[in-house]
Parts: sequence; C-alpha cells; structure tokens
Amino acid sequence: MRAVSLTLAFLALVTACGGKKKSEHAKFVERADAVCAKWGQALQQIPQPPDPTAPPQVAPYLQRFVPLLRKQNAELGRLTPPTKDSATMRLFLAAQRAQAELAARAQQAAAQGDQNRMQLELGRWQAAIAQGAQAGNELGFKVCTGTASAGA
Repeated sequence: MRAVSLTLAFLALVTACGGKKKSEHAKFVERADAVCAKWGQALQQIPQPPDPTAPPQVAPYLQRFVPLLRKQNAELGRLTPPTKDSATMRLFLAAQRAQAELAARAQQAAAQGDQNRMQLELGRWQAAIAQGAQAGNELGFKVCTGTASAGA
C-alpha cells in the first residue's frame, strides 16, 4: 500500500512539474512563431522609408523587404501542421504569398515612379495582411500573425 501511495505521489509531482507533453498543435505553433521571430528581426533591420508615399523611397525598401518575406514564407511552408490545422495553415500561407506578391508589385510600381499603382498595391497588401492575421490568430500564433510589417 505504501508503494502505491509513493507511486501516486511521484506521478502527481511529475505532472505538476510539467510532466505533460506539449500537444502537437502547441509544438507546431512554437515552431512557426520561432520562424516568424527570426525573419521578423531581419525585416525590422531594413530602414523604413522616411516618406512612405514617395516611390523613390519606397522602392529600395521593398526591394530588400520582399526577398526576406519570401524566405520566411518558404520556411513556414516547410512546417508540417497537425491535421486539424492543415486547412487554416493553407489559408495563412496563401495570405503570406499574396503579401509577398503584392509587395513586389508595389515595389515595381514604385521603381517606375507610379505612385497611384504603388498605393493601390499597398492597399491590396494591407487586405492580405488582414487575411493572414485572421488565419494566424485562428492557429494560435503569437508572433506569426500574418502581419508582415508593411512599413510603407
């Protein structure tokens, strides 16, 4: 009887001290957020354009920003989500890819000095950011909320 009591006490202690394993979902969220934290730091190192409406200032910023965003997206795309998260992760990744594409279009317009088209693409980019944020929040991401810093 005493051995059973000691065993139960030990099991209670192990459980109270974090003996529980993290769920597959929690591990996935942790990995995704680590990817976003790493690339978020790199993205934040790019100096923001002083005038986010001036194509000559926005173009070089986006020229540096877009490749990093694409690298982040590629790394996120290599993660394998739990089955229950697969559909939402596909939505998240689609929004992330849309952000990169729209930012590239805005960069191209800015490089050509086309402020109207640049602003149009930046507006579309903001909509893609909102879609990514919604999917990221549904997944429980803390860092990876689909909100690539638009800056411009």
